Amino acid sequence: MTEPVSESTVEDDTIKPSQALLAKSSTLKTVRKKIQDILEVILRTILFWETEDKRIGSLLKVGHQYIVAFIVICYVLVHTFIPSYWFMVAVWIVVVTTWLQHILLGGCVLTRLEIKLTGEKTTIVDPILDLFQIPITPKSQMGITILFSTISSVFLTFELFTRTLLNIRGWIPTLS
Repeated sequence: MTEPVSESTVEDDTIKPSQALLAKSSTLKTVRKKIQDILEVILRTILFWETEDKRIGSLLKVGHQYIVAFIVICYVLVHTFIPSYWFMVAVWIVVVTTWLQHILLGGCVLTRLEIKLTGEKTTIVDPILDLFQIPITPKSQMGITILFSTISSVFLTFELFTRTLLNIRGWIPTLS
């Protein structure tokens, strides 16, 4: 005899949290669910005129893409036009917090909320997987997400550690 499928079981199967290092803990699943619920309440409060879940999820998906683009732009700026130490610290905090979220919570809570609201299992990394002709599966989506966030976190952490160790706090002089 099979057990009835609950709504949380269906939701958790969209992107396999078991691919993350620590997402198997029930406490972390509870934390992830509470964060997702809080974000949904905030989103519904901000978009009070929208009542259809699919439209709210689509707006969230667009906003999520802008957030990722903003982080990438800041990452580029910290290495080109604004190599300020404190700007790098701010970007590092955002990047490492995002990385910890991906590792500890088994993926991005915004992506999970998008999937819940729209009913579509597409993620922000699907175009990258498609570009490299990698089959789009929950495992590959999680893998590429953790890969990119880990690489950016490691490089930025190493650079920040080096600049702190060498006491390079201001603008980096250019070679002429």
